[in-house]
Amino acid sequence: IFENLDTTEKGEVYLPFLIKEQIYDQYYRSDPEASKRIVLADQFSGVNNSSVGALLDARFDQIDVYDNVIILNDKSFIGPFASGALINYNYYLYDSFYVDSMFIYELIFTPTSPQNLAFYGYAHIDKETWGIKEIEMRIAEKANINFVNDFYLKQAYELTDSAGWFLQG
Repeated sequence: IFENLDTTEKGEVYLPFLIKEQIYDQYYRSDPEASKRIVLADQFSGVNNSSVGALLDARFDQIDVYDNVIILNDKSFIGPFASGALINYNYYLYDSFYVDSMFIYELIFTPTSPQNLAFYGYAHIDKETWGIKEIEMRIAEKANINFVNDFYLKQAYELTDSAGWFLQG
């Protein structure tokens, strides 16, 4: 067991109980509305039980960073872009730059209190459409979500001609 220790980006040593990673293509049609996900690669390690993998899909898979409330393991977190998020978050304009001919703002967000059910992270926001191009966030250190010590989310979006910003797989 101790030959498989890993470290977080903060340098903390841990032994992962289970890890699930997935790469997929996501397709969306607006008229009539439909969506489809094609899994290209899927890896689940730690526990040799497919029902545990299905539980992880149900708990953490459908996260929309535009939602006012983000549910993680039956706990309600205020999203960083919720209508009342100014009460729960501090925002800092960190940088601005061009990516693919788009002018991007890098916005850092932190919870106003470490106990808040909120996220630390950053978002790259397009100046023209105010859409999120990329976002990375993790739960606050003291947020209690039942045996989950850390949660990290990274999503990238692509601007399409017909549907606006669309989540990349």
